[in-house]
Amino acid sequence: MAGSLAVNYNIDEINKEEEQRLADLKESIHKQISIFTEKPVVFIELESPYFDFEPEDIHSLDTLGTLYASIRVSDNWGKLTVSKGGCLLSNNFKFMRITARGFKANQKHISGEDWVLILNNDYELVAVNQNYFIRKLMP
Repeated sequence: MAGSLAVNYNIDEINKEEEQRLADLKESIHKQISIFTEKPVVFIELESPYFDFEPEDIHSLDTLGTLYASIRVSDNWGKLTVSKGGCLLSNNFKFMRITARGFKANQKHISGEDWVLILNNDYELVAVNQNYFIRKLMP
């Protein structure tokens, strides 16, 4: 009976499709992770955040944190709106990363591909190598 089921359902073809599906999933996850680990990013330390997001748009990336497809964050440093493309939030809710792709800065109004950040007056953006950091102004 098991042999006839294998022939009727073409088990070999199903196994190939599943292997391809898993390979595609691994490639997709690698692309998402590389955006926040290998390419220039904006690092933001969270102090007293308020989050607004859609629960169906979040994906765990294991020890790296949680990827939010779109999110709005308010904190002491200002307001961030990510419309798509993602924001990686650390598992301990201390840091966020957004891609620096399409980066533009005009005083306190900073933007990138699919995100906008408005800094409060007592914070600044600092470039370090190819990455950027938000920090409180020194007195």
